[in-house]
Amino acid sequence: MGQVTFRGLVLAAAFVALACKSKPTPPPVPVEKVFPAFDATCARDEDCTTTDFTSSCCQVCEPTFGSKSWVARVEAYCEAHPGTVCEPQACSVMVGPPKCVSGQCYPGR
Repeated sequence: MGQVTFRGLVLAAAFVALACKSKPTPPPVPVEKVFPAFDATCARDEDCTTTDFTSSCCQVCEPTFGSKSWVARVEAYCEAHPGTVCEPQACSVMVGPPKCVSGQCYPGR
């Protein structure tokens, strides 16, 4: 094995630093003061997603379909305001991926 030099260590550290750089993180979703108003508007399937949170920030088995921006706001709100009286859930609900139908997010089949 070769001898480790200071120059080699500097080059290795620079390589690791460059390799570990990740994409800039998007700005955090602002937390609203009240539970976000429902929004399921979409232009294509990729605009839709689901959340398991209810307006009381408890998680339930059957997901609610909505726009990605609405779900992000709901999840940010519920992270900041966790539900206090949530019943335990034993879920086995399976649904297809969300679909955009006539400008609204719906369960896929």
